[in-house]
Formats: sequence, C-alpha cells, structure tokens
Amino acid sequence: MSSQLINTPSSDNLLLGAGELFFNRFDSAGNPTYERSLGDASVVNLSTEVETVEHYSSMSADKGLYASANKSTKPTLKITLHEADPLNLALGLLGETAIVTQAAATGKTAQIAKAVKGGWFPLGYRRVKNVVVKEAVGTDPESYVLDVDYSVDPATGRIQILPDGGIEDDTALTVTFDLEAYQAIKVSGGKAPKIRGYLRFVGDPTQGPAYDAEFWRVTISPDGEIGLISEDFASFGLTVNIENDRKNHPDDPYYYLIKKN
Repeated sequence: MSSQLINTPSSDNLLLGAGELFFNRFDSAGNPTYERSLGDASVVNLSTEVETVEHYSSMSADKGLYASANKSTKPTLKITLHEADPLNLALGLLGETAIVTQAAATGKTAQIAKAVKGGWFPLGYRRVKNVVVKEAVGTDPESYVLDVDYSVDPATGRIQILPDGGIEDDTALTVTFDLEAYQAIKVSGGKAPKIRGYLRFVGDPTQGPAYDAEFWRVTISPDGEIGLISEDFASFGLTVNIENDRKNHPDDPYYYLIKKN
C-alpha cells in the first residue's frame, strides 16, 4: 500500500455530506437516454448487505466457528427526494410519463341521465369553456343559468348541479361545451414493470472529503409515501438496488467512489 493512501488520523476526514444526484433512465429496450438532476435530496445512504454461510465445528464442546464465506453481496442506496417534478414522481410511484395533448374544439356534447343536486358530473375532457346546460327532453328544452343552476370547474372539466338551483333531481340534461388547446405531462402510477438506469452522485460536502460516484446499473423502487396533503413539504423515498455489471466494468462491477480533494 502506498503511503499516499494513508491519511488517518485527521479531522479533515470527518464527513458532513451534501451533493447532487443524476439519473439516466433506460428505455424499454434497456438503452441509456440522458442524465438529469433529481434535484434536492436530503438523504443518500449507501450500504452493503453481505449474506454469509457459516460452519461450526462439532469436534469440541464449544462448537466454535470453523469456517465462513460470503455467499452474496447486495449494495443498496436509500434516497429521500423532495422535488415533485413529474419525472421524479414517476420514480416514486413506479410509473411512466407521457405528454398529453388536447386540440381546441367546439360543439362537444355530454349527456347526464339523472341530475343530482350538489353532485359533480365529468364531461370527459379537461380545460372546457362556453358550457351550456339544457334539459335533454321536450320540444322546447329549458336552458339553465350558470352560477345559479349549475357551476363549472373548467380545469377538470366538470359541472356541479347547485343545491339551490332550478335543476331538479333525476332531470336528464344535455351539456354543450368547447375545448381549449393544451399540453401537459401525465404520470401513470404503477405502470412501469421495472425502473432501471444509471446513477451518478456528485459530492459537494459541507465538511470532509468530496467524492463522486458512478453506479452503472441500478433498479429503483418506491419506498414509503408521497404526501399529497401534508403539513410539511412533501418528500418521498426510493430504494436503489445496485446491480453487478462486471461484464462492462470488470474493475468496478457495482460502482466506484473517487476522491476529489
């Protein structure tokens, strides 16, 4: 061992860690795509679980340990993220993301078979406008008044039958409306059979040695809850299993840490 590697004891080695994570999610064919920051992470804990096989001697009364061997090695990361970006949420929900597009349109209709006072009724689209509600039957159907007989939530594409309005329970209604054009990111939770990729850590500690790390091939699983309603800023946990990639990285089959200072 080179004397250059020996640097203990020294208080400079006391680590108060910080840094940034970058993830490259593999596509469905297992190919890398691009690295992106995971944003603020308050916890990045690296551990190695070793499964051992032990044999105890039967040749003496104390039955001492006769031999042991490491059967398997399982490096793992535990991560807590705080930024509820759609791509991050997809990791925390074992999900996939997609771009949802809606074209502007006019003259859409929806039928409500039986109105219920106080009830909400979806129109089948988001971002609606110019909503008109009429009776669905009769030669001269009654037109109802916005914010008197019904209200509209344009963002979610729903109408509510107002409790004190003139639309009676069980009334059949026809709703006409237009659509706004929009584009949004959708997260489909639970859709991904597995999330696999490459993970990079760039260390920038408050105190102590700075390390960068590369984890060649990892699988990510949700670990815990995401607070959609909470008293504090939401966070969510990830468990990262680090896979053996000896074929492509024989010297560092799981990962490596490199000291920068």
